[in-house]
Amino acid sequence: EQTKELLQALDEDITFYVLADKNAEDAVVEKTLAQYKDLSKHIKIEYRDQSLYPDFTSAYTSESLSAGSIIVEGQKRSKVIPYEELYETELDYNTYSETTTGYDGEGQLTSAIDYVTNDSLSKMYILSGHNETDLPGALLSAIEKKNLETEVINLINYDTIPEDAACIFIAAPLSDYSAEDAAKVQDYMEAGGKAIVISSYSEEPLPNFASIWSHYGITLTDGIIVEGSQNHYTQNPYYLLPDISSSTVTSSLYGANRYIFMPYAQGMTLDSELRDTLSVEEILTTSEQAYSKTDTAHMETYKKEDNDVAGPFALGAYITESIGDNQTKLLYLTTANVIQESVNATVSGANYELIINALGDMTEQEVSSFVPVKNYSTELLTVTGS
Repeated sequence: EQTKELLQALDEDITFYVLADKNAEDAVVEKTLAQYKDLSKHIKIEYRDQSLYPDFTSAYTSESLSAGSIIVEGQKRSKVIPYEELYETELDYNTYSETTTGYDGEGQLTSAIDYVTNDSLSKMYILSGHNETDLPGALLSAIEKKNLETEVINLINYDTIPEDAACIFIAAPLSDYSAEDAAKVQDYMEAGGKAIVISSYSEEPLPNFASIWSHYGITLTDGIIVEGSQNHYTQNPYYLLPDISSSTVTSSLYGANRYIFMPYAQGMTLDSELRDTLSVEEILTTSEQAYSKTDTAHMETYKKEDNDVAGPFALGAYITESIGDNQTKLLYLTTANVIQESVNATVSGANYELIINALGDMTEQEVSSFVPVKNYSTELLTVTGS
């Protein structure tokens, strides 16, 4: 659907240059290209056998490209798709041989069309310097397919968040921000900034970091959430499958029998009446039977104990605020596990889809250019405790 919408909105000519003899083209890729051409009169396909056109690629890249690679050219710019990126592979460390595990032809081509037709390209800064979680390669690849340039920066080297930041990403710091770093982030947000923020439970408090988000009505609950409803967890009560509420960023997930998987999440309460200008949406929530285990160092039972805090809780929030002509946008999630590749795979990519949806809304992309890899392996079936 993302590809069809993008092609229906296409109003300029795009050429796919396939670096192969037409009679020797990969059959799977050839079928994919044919579908693009059928869906838009603006798509043109041309073949350039490198043995006949040895200098053709020099106008687009200085790198050597293997046969079957594709160059996508629009009126504004071009993008090279190496043949190796059309397929996803895994290395078997027992035999040291590669196995093809997925096909990403559509994902790469749709992303390339969006890239070459976009009037302006956006940049996302990933904040570091506080023992943050590294973003997994699969998530970075998904963000790249959204045509977002990424750069990791340490705030200690900057007086402010860079002016060209379309959004920032904060992935579960384990050490607190300095007052100065917290002020830099808060100044950026109060000027209409956009942020994806993930936190995780820590026995060490992070007061400066928490102060930034309390300005947007977020208060974190002490402890780790245990789910008392069998419909809201899988395998064990710490492996949470929260309810998904309707929102701009959950539109592809809400009501579609999809799950977001959040192991070992922290709860939060949200104050939607903090300011009239603030819009606070609880997009991921526990059941009313959930509670927070506060003595995390000595957890010996799933059962609710005297010091545990009763729910329900929010596990994810999408918060917006109008600031003059700008609008602050914040996606807040409460466990670093949400971005781990294995966790995302458990729910067939839904965790990353939520993040990509938010990035699309923050960068005001009218049509999503993100198409996941078509996996050849069997997808996991996630079932609730009940």
